[in-house]
Amino acid sequence: MSNEKNARKALNLCLSQLKSANIELSNAFLALRLSDDTFLATVPVTHSHDCDDHHFSLINQEELRTANQLAYSIFLADRKKNAVILTHSRFCSLAAKMGQDIPAALDDMAQIIGLTMKTCALDEYKKINRILKKNRCCLIKSNDPDEQGAIAVGKNLNEALIVTLLMEKAAQVHLQAIMLGGAKTLKPLEAQIMHLGYALSYSKISGSLSHQTPSDLSRSLSNHELTLRNQLVDLGQSLSRENLVQGTWGNISIRLDQQYMLCTPSGMDYLTLTPYDMVRVEMNTLKYEGKLKPTGEKALHAALYASHPDVHCVIHTHPVYGSVFAAAHQKIVPPNPELTECLGGDVELAEYAFPTSKQLSVNVVKAIKDNRACMMENHGMVVCGATPDEAHARCRAAEKSARLILEALYQSR
Repeated sequence: MSNEKNARKALNLCLSQLKSANIELSNAFLALRLSDDTFLATVPVTHSHDCDDHHFSLINQEELRTANQLAYSIFLADRKKNAVILTHSRFCSLAAKMGQDIPAALDDMAQIIGLTMKTCALDEYKKINRILKKNRCCLIKSNDPDEQGAIAVGKNLNEALIVTLLMEKAAQVHLQAIMLGGAKTLKPLEAQIMHLGYALSYSKISGSLSHQTPSDLSRSLSNHELTLRNQLVDLGQSLSRENLVQGTWGNISIRLDQQYMLCTPSGMDYLTLTPYDMVRVEMNTLKYEGKLKPTGEKALHAALYASHPDVHCVIHTHPVYGSVFAAAHQKIVPPNPELTECLGGDVELAEYAFPTSKQLSVNVVKAIKDNRACMMENHGMVVCGATPDEAHARCRAAEKSARLILEALYQSR
C-alpha cells in the first residue's frame, strides 16, 4: 500500500512539473511499473473541465495492453524500464511531423539522450524499442496529428520526466534556432564522450544518493550559514518549478565568507534538497567537506567569486529560450531598458568548452565583466548577483529577453 501511495505522489508531482513546463497533457499517458503484473497508469478524466486533469488506475498487463499497446510493448521488452511517459507536446509534435532526427546541439541532450533524437512511426514497436535501448526516448510520427509527440522511458519516473523535459527543450531549440541562423551541433566525439560518461557514472549515482545530516558535517553551523543554506534550497526549488533547470542539471552557489562558498551537490534533484545537503567548498583549493560531492562546475563558481568581490551568488541554469541562443551561438540583447538595467548589459556569449573544464571557467570569466550574465555555447546560462534574489531576478530577465526576441522574430516572419 505504501508503494502505491508513493507512486501516486510521484505521478502527481511529475504531472505538475510537466504542466509547469507548458507540456500538453490532455492526451498524455504515464505508466509506472510497481511489480511484474501491476502498473499505475494515468487516465484522463473525461468529465473534468480541466483537460489536464488525470486520475491513476492500478492495472495488470492485459489492461495495460488495452490502455496503451506501445507502453505495454516497452515494459515487456525491457524489465529495467519502470516508467513510460507519452506526451504530445508542441515542439516534439512539430519535430515528429517533419520526420527528421534531431542532432545534439546542447550538452545536456548529448549526455542523457545521445547524439541524436530519433524519429519513428507509432506502429513500429520493434524499431522504437531498439531505439529506447540506447536513447531513452523517441519522437513519434503518425498520420493522426493528435498521436504525434514523444515517448520517454526511465528506470524510474524521475528519469523519464527529465528525458521528457529535455526532449521538448531540444525540439524547441532545434526549430527556433533556425530564426537565429540555425543550431550549431556538438562535435560527435565530444557528444559521445559526454553520453558515455553519463551512462557509466552520473546516471548511476543520480537518485541514489543519501541526504546529509548535521553529524556528517562534524561542526556546528552558525545561524548565518544555516540561513544561506536555506536560501539555496529555496532558490533551487524555484528554478526547478520555473523549468530553468531540469532534474539535477545546473548548479547554484552562495559566498559564505572570503574563504568558503556553499554549493549545491552533484547528482541530487533540487526538489529533494535539504539545508545540510549543501556542500561547503574552499574557494582556493576546491576541497570540500561531507560525504556529498559539490557540483562539477565548482571551479567556475570559484573563479567568478575571485574575479568579482561584489558577487555573492552564482547560478548556472539550462533555460529553454536562452538555450536557443546558446545553441545558435548568439548573445542576448535585452529588448527593453528595464531588462537591460536588471542584467547590467547584454547577455554575452562565452565560447564553447567541455563541461567542468578549466577552459570553461576561463571563457565564462572572460564573458562576464560589468554585465552579470552570459550564455555558454551549446551549454546554458550563468548569472551573478549580490544576493540570491538579485541573481534569480537576472535569470528570469535573461530568459524573458530571449523569449521576447524569439516571439518578435516569429511574428515578423
